[in-house]
Amino acid sequence: MISFSKRRYRASVQVTAPLGTSIVTVRASAGNSNRPVHYYIASVNSKLYNAEAALFDMDSTTGIYNVLV
Repeated sequence: MISFSKRRYRASVQVTAPLGTSIVTVRASAGNSNRPVHYYIASVNSKLYNAEAALFDMDSTTGIYNVLV
């Protein structure tokens, strides 16, 4: 069972933040299984995430959410 370190993650970023700025880091564990957890963005502001039009990106292994543009 996957468990997150927080129930909800909230973050904000300045419009002028440079490319690559880290916004928030999501943390989770797979319990006793020692299996790696992979992260992805499912939605932004209740809308399905569109990677081609994205302003942000999440590293699938670290859970770090970054500015793309």
